[in-house]
Amino acid sequence: PFVGVLLLLVVCVFFFVSGFSRMSFFVFILSGVLGLGVFLFPVVRDPLFPLLSGLFGLPALIFSFNAKKPVLVVASRGFAAIDFRLVIFGTVLGCFSVLLPALSPAFLAAFAFLFLENSSEAFLSLTGAILASKTFYDVVSAFVLHKARSGFAGFFLESSVGLGAVLAAGIFASCLAVLLVLFFGRRLSFFLDNKIKLLILCLVVAGVFAVNGFVGLFVLSVALLVGLLPLIYGFSRGSLVGSLIIPSLVYSFGLAGVFLI
Repeated sequence: PFVGVLLLLVVCVFFFVSGFSRMSFFVFILSGVLGLGVFLFPVVRDPLFPLLSGLFGLPALIFSFNAKKPVLVVASRGFAAIDFRLVIFGTVLGCFSVLLPALSPAFLAAFAFLFLENSSEAFLSLTGAILASKTFYDVVSAFVLHKARSGFAGFFLESSVGLGAVLAAGIFASCLAVLLVLFFGRRLSFFLDNKIKLLILCLVVAGVFAVNGFVGLFVLSVALLVGLLPLIYGFSRGSLVGSLIIPSLVYSFGLAGVFLI
C-alpha cells in the first residue's frame, strides 16, 4: 500500500537534489503523459517497444552519427580499480528495481550519482553491480512473488525450470558474454560506423512496424521527439523515466479510472 508514496518520494528527492529545472520537469511530465496514453488506451499491441525505443534508443543512436571513433589507449597501470563499497551499494540498489515499479537501473544509477563523486571507475563499479543485482532479483521475484519484472524473468516464470538451473544458466551466460566482449569488443568498436548505425535504426523502425503497424510508428515518432529534448538542451535523460513512473503513480494511487472517464 505504500509503493506509490515511496515512488513519489524518490522522484521528489531526485528533482530536489539534482537541482529543479523547468525543462527537465516539463520533459518528465511530457514523457509521463505519453506513457499514460499508450498504457491506458490499447492503441498498440506492445507499447514498451516503440515507447522506450523512441525515448532512449533512437535519440542516442542519432546523436552518435558522425561521432569521433574512440582513441585506443593501453593503460599502463593494468586493470581499473574496483570500489567494492560501490559494488555493495549497487547490489542493494538493484533490489529496489524489483520492489518499486519503474525504477530502471539507469534511473537508479543517475539517482545514486547525485550523492556520489562521478568517475569512470565509479560508474563501471556501480552500474555493473546494479545490473547484475537487478537480474538476480528479477529471477528471485519471479519464483518467490510470481511477478516478472523483465522478459528474462518472465520466460523462466512460464517454464518448468528450477531456480538453481536458472541462476546457473545466468552465471554461465554472463561469464561467456564477458569473455566475448574482452575478445571481440575492442575489434568491433571500430566497425560501428554510420552505415551500421543506420542499419540498426532501420531494423528498429521495421520491427516496430511489424509488431504494431502505423500506430506503433506514430508512437515511436512522438517518443523520439520527446527523447531528443534532453540531448538537445543538455540535461539528464533520467527525466524520461517519467514515461514509466507517472503511469505507475497513477496506478498505485488508483487514479487510472479518472483518466478513462
